[in-house]
Amino acid sequence: MPPKNRGGESKQGLIIALVLSILVAVGLCVAAYYGFSEQDTLRAQAAEAGKKLNTMTTDRDWYRFQSQLYRAYMGQTQNIDLAELQLNKDKFDQGTLGTGQKDLADAQAVKAAVEKRSPWDPVKKGPKRSYEEMLRDRAVEIEALTTKNATLEKSVVAAEQRAKDAEDKLDAAQKDFKDALAKVSKTTDEEKRQAQDKIKELFAVNRTLSDDKEKETRRADDTQKKLDTELRKAKRLDEEVRTQKATISDQERSLDEKNTALSAIKQETGVDSKALEAKVLDAKALELLRNWREDWRIVRVSTQGDIVYINLGSADNVKPQLSFSIHAPGRDGRPEPTVKGTLEVLNVIGDHLSRARLTSVRDPNASPVVSGDLLFNPSWNPRQKTHVAIAGIVDLTGDGRDSVDELRRQLERQNVVVDAWQDLTDFSVKGNGITADTKYLIIGDSPDPSAPGARGRGSEIQAKVDAGIRDMKQKANQNNVTTIGLRRYMDMIGYRLPASVRERSND
Repeated sequence: MPPKNRGGESKQGLIIALVLSILVAVGLCVAAYYGFSEQDTLRAQAAEAGKKLNTMTTDRDWYRFQSQLYRAYMGQTQNIDLAELQLNKDKFDQGTLGTGQKDLADAQAVKAAVEKRSPWDPVKKGPKRSYEEMLRDRAVEIEALTTKNATLEKSVVAAEQRAKDAEDKLDAAQKDFKDALAKVSKTTDEEKRQAQDKIKELFAVNRTLSDDKEKETRRADDTQKKLDTELRKAKRLDEEVRTQKATISDQERSLDEKNTALSAIKQETGVDSKALEAKVLDAKALELLRNWREDWRIVRVSTQGDIVYINLGSADNVKPQLSFSIHAPGRDGRPEPTVKGTLEVLNVIGDHLSRARLTSVRDPNASPVVSGDLLFNPSWNPRQKTHVAIAGIVDLTGDGRDSVDELRRQLERQNVVVDAWQDLTDFSVKGNGITADTKYLIIGDSPDPSAPGARGRGSEIQAKVDAGIRDMKQKANQNNVTTIGLRRYMDMIGYRLPASVRERSND
């Protein structure tokens, strides 16, 4: 048997050892590569986690601030650091808190709405009056009105009883009168004279009792009117309480939604766009425009451009000479605040169609009147009459003459009732008077003491007219009636005054 080759076995062992060394080295290199690669991934994930944590912390602080702010307005400030809340609100007011939040515009709108009703007090570090305090005040007012109504009802019952007693006495006196009259025909001349004296006495008693009955009836009517007025006030207060409760309920729902959103935050950027409003009408008219719900509009414009057709007609109680201001529709479908022009109804064509003429156009080139433009007249209501009152001199022509009777006729054609107005012939207030049903007190001009025709009595006339205006303003305040200048009111209803009249100001 030949001997084995020992040298070949040694080389084979070295080769195996060398291959194993190479494989181990390659494995270590691969392990090192994946180890460093995993560290880069972990660092990237850590950076991403830090970014998310920063975003979540910012969002948490933003929604926590909103929650505390709404709780402060509701009067629930338990466990709230008021100093921290005041600091965050200052930042929010300065625009440094909430930047980049998708609901920033909504939060600013809610804050503006609640601060309009109850301004924020930096010293108190909260609203001047919370909704809880306002609800308590309303409850106290309603309770006082309820007590007052009960007293008035008792007065009405007592007055009715006194009237009934007077009527019973009158019936008894009339019966005695009839009995005495029957006896007169059977008595002698002396007895007739005595009976006549008795009749005179009974007549006197009868007149006295009739006067007493009339007085008691008037007193009962006056008491009933006062009761009706107080009941209307109580009803309005009750409606205000219901509205405030609904507002609080809406805010609580909004707060719940924002608290729920804290558990599922998304990275989105909100853009706060602010639109500039043209200041054409006064604040009251602008508020009415923002809340306008009527779909009154122009449906067609004539070829010449001076005649238009509107979607209101006989079924809407439209009458000729009814006027409107014209506005372009905004993105929300409501009238833009800028007045494009005015129109006046010429004749009614159908149930929901009338022909009208344009009485003015602000800019026929840049902003012409077109189909689809909306109509605005807060003083006219097709379903019920609107009540107004007029104080001072009404100059509709620019010549200084009082045209209150012409304005009354114009308003009556627009389904408006004039409850009270100043008669400059004797400086008295005519009409049924200002009540809680009166919507506007329209303030005209004060007379010029140096005007021609004053005949030396200019100051006296001015003093009497101004005194009447003050009295009517006081009654308007007592009945929560809105006061508005003549020219602003005529602009609102689309009535074009001469330029010399529009240039004055009687705000």
